[in-house]
Amino acid sequence: MQCGKATCDCMNQLNICLARFPYSNLIDYKIRPVLIISSKEFNENHNYFLCMPITSTEKKTDYELELTEKEFEGILKNKSFIKTDSIAGIEKDLFLKEIGKISGELFEKAKTDLMKNFN
Repeated sequence: MQCGKATCDCMNQLNICLARFPYSNLIDYKIRPVLIISSKEFNENHNYFLCMPITSTEKKTDYELELTEKEFEGILKNKSFIKTDSIAGIEKDLFLKEIGKISGELFEKAKTDLMKNFN
């Protein structure tokens, strides 16, 4: 499914999409899978989504969650992990396509891990 416009179906919480994710310098970017974490109401009222990046590099930290076949519906080329220590607001025009969706159970784990950043 192609994205890049406000009516795109991939613009929902729990969806994993390919997007232009900014590096920490906020100038450069990398096309990578991201998990949309912002709510439907938030998404309808803003021109961007709140997202967590997904990586294939395992760092074995408390801030990554593995995407397993049980909790992920879609296609990723490699073993992948949600990075729960990194969040970005990404403009809707920077989304390329939907590639899957995570389970509600994994999303709850991601929210719990996200909160570790504030303790």
